[in-house]
Amino acid sequence: MKVKWEDNDGREFSITAPSGDFSYGMLAGDNISYNYSGNVSKVGGLYIKYDYSGRVSGTSDSVR
Repeated sequence: MKVKWEDNDGREFSITAPSGDFSYGMLAGDNISYNYSGNVSKVGGLYIKYDYSGRVSGTSDSVR
């Protein structure tokens, strides 16, 4: 199952369950941050959280 959503600025995100595969769209000028494991940890204002096995376990920001 794939869950898709957008943030308030129009970036598109999706997570595929149960694999935890994460994809995202960017806007011109976006900064991307990475965590210590090399995973994307922030896109725009969206923070991405990972579980112990490196799968996306949650996000936080305003979404529509």
